[in-house]
Amino acid sequence: MQLFICSVHDSAAQAYNRPFFAPSIGLAIRSFKDEVNRDSPDNPMFKHSDDYSLHQMGTFDDADGKITPTETPVLVNRAKDLKE
Repeated sequence: MQLFICSVHDSAAQAYNRPFFAPSIGLAIRSFKDEVNRDSPDNPMFKHSDDYSLHQMGTFDDADGKITPTETPVLVNRAKDLKE
């Protein structure tokens, strides 16, 4: 199965967060959207949604262990566009 490698970029910190794996880009977006909209005092993505964006970093094939990176991170969604 091919998994997508994704990471959330924090523009204020000028850093990408630890990558995560998702079976589809749609599921990565849903997970990101859920976190962006989780109203909690300890959730910076909810409080500062202008600073965060989701990027695809590559793919991972669990059948042969091959990682195929993208040349540069590919913007998938901005948190501010998913805020409800």
